[in-house]
Amino acid sequence: MNDLTSVRFFTGGMVGTIAMVLLLLHSPSPIRHAFYETFLHIHILLVFLAIGGIYMHLSIDQLPQLPWLKCIMAFWITERSLRFLRLIYLNIAHRHGITRVMVEALPGEASRVTFFLPRNTHIHPGSHVYAYLPRISLWMSHPFSVAWTENGKYPRPLASSSRTSPQKLPSFQKHESDIDNATNYSSKPTNVTLVMAARTGMTRKLYEKALASPDNTFFTTGFIEGPYRSHSSTFFGSYGTVVLFSGGAGITHHMMQVRELLESADAGTIATRRIHLIWSVRTTEQLTWVSGFMDYILQLPKRREMLVTKLFISKPRSHKDIRSPSGTLLMFEGRCRPDVIIDEAMEKHVGATAVSVCGPGAFADEVRAAVRKRVGSGPVIDFVEEAFTW
Repeated sequence: MNDLTSVRFFTGGMVGTIAMVLLLLHSPSPIRHAFYETFLHIHILLVFLAIGGIYMHLSIDQLPQLPWLKCIMAFWITERSLRFLRLIYLNIAHRHGITRVMVEALPGEASRVTFFLPRNTHIHPGSHVYAYLPRISLWMSHPFSVAWTENGKYPRPLASSSRTSPQKLPSFQKHESDIDNATNYSSKPTNVTLVMAARTGMTRKLYEKALASPDNTFFTTGFIEGPYRSHSSTFFGSYGTVVLFSGGAGITHHMMQVRELLESADAGTIATRRIHLIWSVRTTEQLTWVSGFMDYILQLPKRREMLVTKLFISKPRSHKDIRSPSGTLLMFEGRCRPDVIIDEAMEKHVGATAVSVCGPGAFADEVRAAVRKRVGSGPVIDFVEEAFTW
């Protein structure tokens, strides 16, 4: 035992071994997700201890494994450096300064967070970014789907961010000026909007700070890292029928995909002819999270012919809240049943069908099971689960 603490060769090996064992024990997905911020701090500390201990162990006697460790360290430093340089490039510009952030508290315990980047960048539908908000969570980053992007303007709130009555539902109505105001100016700085459901840690602190601010809105400085692209409308555009399931804040992943699918269909550049957008939420308040984006989508050409939107409210405050504005925008009380939705979509399918889901794990499992039962027993159907995390 004395040798383990007094001989550097043994001490380094012991530190590296213990750190690696602890990394293995605390890294399973349930632990990461349940204690994300605590996990991240401990994980980074243990990685440094593991690398430092192993380096000490190998370097004393110049063991033959040392070059491999140096190679690993070089890869890690290079990857981190490139990510940091990309973050600086995206968020700092000589002309427009540094990224500014507007945070709005929304009904249903969520925050709409808009990053006003100082330069123009193209973000593909279905992308996600890592958000840094130093005044809220210091140096930590968190992954979020990109709900919406637009260029060249400092936007008004897309839906009321005040704490309105639960009975006041999002309009999902047509405003003629919205499309004109959202014109995509390719040379102007890009605005990136995220929707963050208030859970614990950073998202809870962010929501409570916005809720306590005048007009439920405050401004701060922040950064985004990315974007990291996933399946986009280019992928879905090769399918005649597209079914998009969203649970809670997972709707953000599909907003821009629907927008681009409709715009591409109008231009005649994709094969898609039918789009089913399915969104399952607990309360009607949560519909306000993307109501402005939906207002825009409902104005697009081809929307009436192609898009059917079904909203499932599992715990409405009142039965009067459940009303369907049109035959292509339907609201239902109760839980979404993916098997029923897919059966209805397949009855009138056009060509091959793609089914995508973004939402809680249990909801994604239900959608996956419903698709699995139909694979190989009829028309072509493919499944895509969108999930991103540490």
